[in-house]
This record gives sequence, C-alpha cells and structure tokens, in this order.
Amino acid sequence: MQDRILALQQIVHVLPTESLHLITTILPEAIIGTKEANQNAREAAYDLLITMGRKMQQGGTIDNTLLDGMDLESKTASVEEYFLMVSAGLGGSTQHMVSATITALSRLLYEFKYDLSDQVVNDLISTMEIFLTSKSREIARSAIGFFKVAVVSLPKRTLESRLANLVPNLMVWSHEAKGHFRVKVKGLMDRMVRKFGYETVLRYTPEEDHKLVNNIRKTRERKRRGKAKLSEDDEHEEETLKVIILFALFSKVF
Repeated sequence: MQDRILALQQIVHVLPTESLHLITTILPEAIIGTKEANQNAREAAYDLLITMGRKMQQGGTIDNTLLDGMDLESKTASVEEYFLMVSAGLGGSTQHMVSATITALSRLLYEFKYDLSDQVVNDLISTMEIFLTSKSREIARSAIGFFKVAVVSLPKRTLESRLANLVPNLMVWSHEAKGHFRVKVKGLMDRMVRKFGYETVLRYTPEEDHKLVNNIRKTRERKRRGKAKLSEDDEHEEETLKVIILFALFSKVF
C-alpha cells in the first residue's frame, strides 16, 4: 500500500493542469490510506492528500467528462474545490469511509487553514457538528479529532459562536463506558478552556458536567503554580507541535 501511494504522489507531482480530473480517481485511495495500520502508509497517504491539494491550488481544469461514468461539467481547480471533492467521501456507504474522510479533512484543514474562505470553514464546521452526534463511535471519534485540530488551528472568533452546540454535543461522549472516549473529550475540553477561558466554556457545559470543567481548571492552576509553568505563547507553540507530531498516528490518536 505504501509503495503504491508513493507512486501516486510522484504522478500527481507531474500531472498537467489539464489532467486534474485524475485526482478524482486517486482521492478515495488516499482517503482510505489515512486509516492504514502501518504508520508509514498513513504518513504517505497524508502527504498524497496534501500534494493533491497543492496541485489543485496551482489552478487548472477539472474535466470529469473525461472519466467513465461521469457526466459533469468542467470546474476550475482551487483549494476550495479540492475540499469539496474530498468532502464527497462524507457520503460514503461505510462508516469506515466516512471516518477516514473526516480524518483527511482534519489534516487538510490544518495544512490549508489560511487558504480557505470563512464560508468554507464555517460550512465544514457545521457539517462536522452533525457527525459529532453520530451513533457510530468510529465516526464520532474522528469528529472529536477534527475539533481538536480546529481548536488548535482556527482563530478564536471562528469557533466561539459554536460553543453553545459544540460543548453539549461533545459532553455526551464523556459519559461513554470506554475510557478512551472520556480521555479524548477531556483533552479537547482542556484545549477549549485554554482558548476561550474557563467561564466561557463552563457557561455552555451542562450542569451535570461542571465537575469535569472544574477539574480542568484546578489542574491548570496547579500547573501554573508548579515548575511546569509556561507562558501562553510557549504553551500554544507546544500544543501546535504536538498536533503536527501526532498526525503520523492520526487515525489512532483521534
């Protein structure tokens, strides 16, 4: 799998701008590759997704009429068009494909966050809010991972207006019997407290879950008093670095 993905990446590098319709045929394999058990294969899949995004960013034409079974009009290549193409995987017939697509979009959001309009980012967040309430644990786990990346990557103003829906939907998973869900939720809540402040997050947290937010606040206060005290800038830099490092294991971490 890894060798095939690496070969596809080389093909994309030299793909003429008039042949970008071929990216449509490669995308599903790259998306599924983000769920590979082998770490090197996952890393190759992420690199392929980013390479295709960079190729689309350079412009060109996507003529899907050149593909068998496709009868769509030509479109102009761009990063935002690429996100629409990737998002098509959210309509996949299996939970695994939907989960992989969310994982792929998380990585691409981190990479291209400065190249997307506010409208595209807001539409993406709205879609992920729906998947956060999915009955599928696999899909919900990927959605939690998406918001972890969003909280670290996006401006405060982009997400603050979403907290009224995001926090209660997130807290539902904190009551899961499986401990790894509770850990993921607590980690994301901790990041939100750092970004939006304790009072803001508590305001949108259901009363029965206030204890979790209070515990996060107390833990942070102990850290500030201890030797591990960090400045806000250093702390943000550390968290961002962690996200980058963990992308290699994205499907397992999130």
